[in-house]
Formats: sequence, C-alpha cells, structure tokens
Amino acid sequence: MKKTTIAEVASAAGVSKATVSRFLNGNYGKMSSATQEKIRQTVQRLNYRPNKQAQMLKTNRSGLIGFIVADMGNLYSSKLLSGASAVARENDYQLVIMESNNSLSSEEDALKKFVDQSVEGVLIQPISEDSSRYESVGKRCPMVLVDRQTTPKTWPAVIVDNALSTKYLAEYIVKKGYSKIAIFTESLTTDVRRKRYAGMRAVAKEHSLESELVEVGNLQLSSTYSDMKDRINELVSEDEKVAIFASNSQTLLMVLRVLDDLRIKIPDEVGVSGYDDWNWAFLAQPAITSIEQNASDIGAEAMRMLLTDIDPLKESISETKVIPSKINIRESI
Repeated sequence: MKKTTIAEVASAAGVSKATVSRFLNGNYGKMSSATQEKIRQTVQRLNYRPNKQAQMLKTNRSGLIGFIVADMGNLYSSKLLSGASAVARENDYQLVIMESNNSLSSEEDALKKFVDQSVEGVLIQPISEDSSRYESVGKRCPMVLVDRQTTPKTWPAVIVDNALSTKYLAEYIVKKGYSKIAIFTESLTTDVRRKRYAGMRAVAKEHSLESELVEVGNLQLSSTYSDMKDRINELVSEDEKVAIFASNSQTLLMVLRVLDDLRIKIPDEVGVSGYDDWNWAFLAQPAITSIEQNASDIGAEAMRMLLTDIDPLKESISETKVIPSKINIRESI
C-alpha cells in the first residue's frame, strides 16, 4: 500500500507543504483555526503518518519518554506504567520502558540506552539512594523520581506516605489490643522498606508494645518459605496476642500461604495486615486489612511533572509530591 506524502496532504488541503509541516510540528503561529481544522481533517482522512525521524531532525525532539522500573513482574510497576503511559499518550509522547531488575549495572545500562535514543525526559524508580549516580543523565534531560528518593534531594519526586500510613495502621493494631507486632519484610536495603518498618516500630515503642523485625530472604526460594514457617509457628505459640504486618504484597501472600499450611486461624490465633492491596486482599477468608497505594495515580502524576519540566515555556519543578494511601480495615485484625 502506497504511503501518503506530505505533498499529497498539502494538495488535498489546499495549502503549502510548509504550512502542513508547521501544523504537524505544532507551530501554528498566525495559522487560522479554520486552516488548522482543514489540515487536521485531511490528515485523518488520508491516514497520513509523519516520518518521526525526519520530524526529530527538524525539531530536535524525539517524542520519547524513558521509564525505568525496578521489577517488571511486580503488579505495582504495571500500575505505575499504566498511569504514566495514559498521560504520555494524551500529550503525544511515546513511553520507552526498561527494567533494572533491582540491579545497578542494569539500571546504568538502561540510562545509557535512553541517552542514545535521545529521550526527552526520564522517569525512574532509582535503585541507588546516591544522587550522584544519576547526575550524568539528570544534566542531559529532565528527570523525575518515582516511588523513591535519592540523597541529596536533587530531582522532583512522586512518592507515597509510607511512614505515615504505616503509623495509622499500627495505631489501629494497638487499639485492637495486640501486645506484639511482628514486621515481615524483605531486606531493609531501600528507603521505602525502612520507612514502613520505622512507622510500625515508632507506634509500638510509643505504646510500649513489643515489635520484632523479621527480614525474609529471596521469596522465590523454598528455604525462605521454610524459615518463615518456623518463625510464624514460634510467634503463634508465644503467650502473646500477636499481629503480623507484611511490608509488601509478595510478602503478604507468602505469610498467608504459611498460615494456611499451618492451619492457623486469622484473627483468632494471629492478626494479619499488609502493605499493598491489589484488589485481592478482600477476597481472602477472612478479608485482609491492608494499606492501598494508588500506583496509577503515582505514575500519572510523575509523568505530568516531567512534561512540565520538559516544556520550555513552563517553570521547572523541584519538589516532592506525596500521594496519600488508603487504609482498608477488614476482618483480619
């Protein structure tokens, strides 16, 4: 099938090629609204698709936004991408997605590839907390951090209220008469995990409750499941009213598997709560009390912030925006 040319669009619309080119590049200038509408309808009728590479050479714009997520298999990442992608499409940008797989070397490689592709901006779930690791890219194009922050705070970021929401949940656990909180989490190597742990621990300390940190290993390994099984068995056998808090959805699922395997009743023998609610926690029996973060909103807001930084007519943003979480109180506590 023969591809429609810009000359054919110009002829059909009764304008010059230069006018069509200006329209396609968003340079309307003194172009009347009637002319704009005529070209727009002609482009749609002829199904004309401009040559992106040629446009990039003329405008020095690629129309590409790079997004590096830490773990593509995580539902949280999928929702981040969904929110960001929707805003990108609304503004005629294309999202280029890469995964760091929680590896600094993979992250560095992805950033280099973004530079090679001349992306106009970068969204990233940073692996490192050291801002200097991202300076080379941050100086080339606008960048917004998603879900995590680096030190010192150099770039705008969109995060959730990890510590505050966890404190609210801990207060509820205290109110329900528990004497001990066991905090199950993957290794405290990220700021997000540390804040969730700190929120629980601070409230427990304030109310003179015992709190225990249980750092779990690789959730894919059978040994991790076995270790969790042993520890949960010990917790339930203690002469205390214990509540378990799982710091993310994967850990929460593992906790529930162990409890089911051990035939431990929730909440009669142990209370259970978690962070992340991907529309399944209410289906458990009993339904699980959890903190819900709107990852789609986080991704969308991060993209809006980035596009504001990209726009030369708008003032650059250097702020941190916190997206509030929601606590879903259910029967498990």
